[in-house]
Amino acid sequence: MYKSLGVPWACSVLGFLSVAMSIIPLVFIWKGHWLRSRSKFCQYLAERERKEREEEEQRARREGLNGGREELKGQEDARDYEEDDDIGRIVPKVDDMA
Repeated sequence: MYKSLGVPWACSVLGFLSVAMSIIPLVFIWKGHWLRSRSKFCQYLAERERKEREEEEQRARREGLNGGREELKGQEDARDYEEDDDIGRIVPKVDDMA
């Protein structure tokens, strides 16, 4: 290619091809959702994820959130932390008994 076109034109052709192919990722960003919705594999994955979510919801309903213990655990954890006014983030409580 370099012999028949010469160095400047051969490099220009490669540059033009590179610029043309740089549009491909932008098309995937722009139309990616549509392409995935038509893909049989992505449809299979979405269906499998939906079934797993439904099974998890049924399991949670069947267990009744562990008899309420799950909710109590969250309350106990919340009592062990406090908000630090100086920096505005949540930090572990320090016992002032010392």
